[in-house]
Amino acid sequence: MSSTLSTMTNQNIHPAYDRETLVRHFPDEGDLLRFLYTEELLSQRAISQILGCCEATVLHKMQRYQIPTRPKANAQLLRQGHCKHSFDGNTCQKAYMIGFCVGDCHARQLHERGLTIRVESSSTRIEQLVLFTMLFSPFGHVWKGNPDRLGKIVVVAYLDLSFGFLLDLKDEIPDCVVDEESFFAFLAGYVDAEGHFGINSRGQAELRIQTDDANILRQIHIRLVQASIQSPKPWICKPQGYTDGRGIVSRHDCWSLQITKKDSLLRLSERLTPYLQHAKRLQDMEVALANIRERSGIKRRSSPVSP
Repeated sequence: MSSTLSTMTNQNIHPAYDRETLVRHFPDEGDLLRFLYTEELLSQRAISQILGCCEATVLHKMQRYQIPTRPKANAQLLRQGHCKHSFDGNTCQKAYMIGFCVGDCHARQLHERGLTIRVESSSTRIEQLVLFTMLFSPFGHVWKGNPDRLGKIVVVAYLDLSFGFLLDLKDEIPDCVVDEESFFAFLAGYVDAEGHFGINSRGQAELRIQTDDANILRQIHIRLVQASIQSPKPWICKPQGYTDGRGIVSRHDCWSLQITKKDSLLRLSERLTPYLQHAKRLQDMEVALANIRERSGIKRRSSPVSP
């Protein structure tokens, strides 16, 4: 019996994909099962209805093709329905997401004919995990793993093809980040992923970005100078092969970009504030700004009192 995917609206399956269409697109049975179960997140019951067989047959075939089954807790979440919603943000929201993902995430399309983009990140910082979930949960299901022995947690978002702008990100600012406003939105996302506001050993406030994305840092430096925000050129702070205190060896040169001049840091903070979303970055930026005001003898503006 042919069962159309249009009946599975809570699973976000394209209504044109009936059984015959699926078989034509995925002549390999294993690829078809992976598409339905891993990418489209359908249950074994839903797949059995689509393919016209029993659930036991679906499970047997999944075992044959070595497709791992989901934990019961995840299966329960999927039964409750996790629809994917298309990206509907503006240019600056798109630029922010690109900056965040090029700094901290990896995105890929699960199958060349598939409808789902998988975005993955990992962190030991709860603020980073919360931000990832806040960014992507309005658009699709976000899965969170258990901590590994180092306390790192993997998070994965399943999004539709409208998030194709997150695929194939390279060590460069994308062409879509054209004007100054979208650049600062991009930079805010990159700072949320890779940056740090703090007080250096000389008691000066600073923003520091450390990464192996040498070309992106060079481009950021050029765009900052064009916006009258001064900083030294990026430099190698940890060479390839460097071993830190935890015994972790750097596989690439680690580059650093720092902004410490008071006027430039004030100007940059003003441009980033509308777009920063990382709770720790915002908190640390306030500490840095307080340091600048104290060193400059500037009193913080108080909010106007309502009559």
